[in-house]
This record gives sequence, structure tokens and C-alpha cells, in this order.
Amino acid sequence: MKSFLRSLPGTVLFGALLVFLDVTGSAALRAQPLGPEARRVVELLDKIEKETSSGPGLISRKEMVTEVELNAYIAYRIASEKEEIMKELELKLLPNNRIEGRVLIDLSGKKLPTGLRPKMDILFSGTLRALDRKVRLELDAFYLEKQKIPPAFLDLIIALVSRLEGSDPWKLDDWHALPYGIKEMWTEKGRISVGY
Repeated sequence: MKSFLRSLPGTVLFGALLVFLDVTGSAALRAQPLGPEARRVVELLDKIEKETSSGPGLISRKEMVTEVELNAYIAYRIASEKEEIMKELELKLLPNNRIEGRVLIDLSGKKLPTGLRPKMDILFSGTLRALDRKVRLELDAFYLEKQKIPPAFLDLIIALVSRLEGSDPWKLDDWHALPYGIKEMWTEKGRISVGY
């Protein structure tokens, strides 16, 4: 889970829309069978990497991934990397950089602080912010099951998961660099677009 968790910049357990931009390890992933929606995302990532590897082009280019394709790719990554903690992640892409999502976290068998359940269904919404080739998700609603929780609680969960994974901790309000070549990203109803 280390590489997958780190590939969910800014949105970590819930903002995984950057997972579709994560080109790290994509060659290993191609060995796994891909559905047509997930395959389109992998091919798009390869295309962007090739087109920007020699430096920025003279003209700005734009590509788009549908919500269905993004969610298929996320499910593929979770399954192919045999995620131990994040079992499901579904995103709903809305206009004006709005994102809603649901994530299922399974910490069964881990030593947890008192009061924290091993399986957690988390709902969230927020606004995607991109600036200077960096991105983050600013949460405005965060629910554990049906109970509203302050977003600061999410930082606690991230710190716990990071400790369990042996990876560097980070916080929700951290900015994360977009992959090489990507200049910006934004959402519209049912899709996410990138400029490169």
C-alpha cells in the first residue's frame, strides 16, 4: 500500500483522483488484465508521458477522463496492488472542481486506538485546487458512516495508516506535485480534465 497511498496526493484515502495521474509503476500494471475503461486511462498516461518527455510543447494540450473510466482505473489499481487497507474508492466528479466520494477502509487485524472501528465507510466532499503544477483537495464535508466528523480527524487516520505502513506521514492540506508534464487539472460534470 505504500506506493498507492503516496500516489493519492492531497486527497489520499479519498481524493484518489490523482491515482489516475500516477505513472509510477504503470509498466508493472500493464501485465495485469485491464478492462476497456481502465485501459484508456493507462494509455492516456503513457501518451502524456511520451508527449512531454522532451519538454513542454509549443501548444497547450488537454485530455479528459470520464468518471466511469477513473473509477474503473481506481478499482483496477486497488485490486492489482492487493491493497490491504483501502478496499474501495468511488468518486463523483462535479462542475467547478467539486468532488464527492466514498471510501471503504479495512484496518482489521491492526492495533487501533480505542473507539476506532476496523472497517470504516467514509463519505466526503471537497474542492480540487490546482496551482503551479501542484494540487490538493480541500474537504468541506467528511462523514464516518453517517456521523459528520471534522476533517482534522482524517489527518489522524492518515497518520495512523502511515505509521502502520511505515511511510512518511502527511496532512490533507499539503500540496502535492502533479506528475511531470501535467500543468493543471479540473473537474466538470462526470469527468476530469488535465492540461499538459
